[in-house]
Amino acid sequence: MERKVLRQLLRKFNKKCSGVFLHHKSYKESAHANLMTTLHAIIVPTGDFNSDVKRAKQGEREKSHLKDKGYYVISGALEEISHIRESQRYLIYKRLRRGDVKPSQIKIEGKSHDTLENVLYSLQLIKEKGGREVGIVSYPGHLDRFDDIIKYGQKKGWIDPSVRIHRIETDETNKDKLYEIFANILNKYKLKKLDQGKSPEQIRNESLVRNIKKIKNHVLGFYKT
Repeated sequence: MERKVLRQLLRKFNKKCSGVFLHHKSYKESAHANLMTTLHAIIVPTGDFNSDVKRAKQGEREKSHLKDKGYYVISGALEEISHIRESQRYLIYKRLRRGDVKPSQIKIEGKSHDTLENVLYSLQLIKEKGGREVGIVSYPGHLDRFDDIIKYGQKKGWIDPSVRIHRIETDETNKDKLYEIFANILNKYKLKKLDQGKSPEQIRNESLVRNIKKIKNHVLGFYKT
């Protein structure tokens, strides 16, 4: 199984990496105007430093789309990055507060280490509060993965089918596009393992998952969740 997935990864990498830099998506300041629904919650997943800043800024711009008792969910385990003094979650929290978001409007989901866990744990928190209309802030390729996980989970019955996801897009860099080649392979593998009854923690600690992450970090030369 490990060899099969690694071969699939290499084929996909060789096919796409040469052209990944040809289609850079420019950020649109008007992106926040696309939302037509008031939201119960907005999920802001943690990432690398630049992603955290962009997601927090764009998330704060969407404040007017939250319902009266709407809130933000900062999703990600407590991580420290060597060149940043504050944690990822605190960076996002500070940026939201700077935009006059009240502390009572910010919830912390602190268990997730990857996008699959972002979905499972954040939606669980939101479900407990009765929310159904949910915005997620990230770049387009990452939001595609969120969509894949949520649609798969709704089909399999472990995500509430009444939940509706609304995309809140930031800009997508060439590195983001390259990263998604690896991330999509891992995403499909993790969903298959989850369907087989493994927990997110068990999947995250599998040797194949760890090895692909090592290859990804070596190729990209930067840290990203």
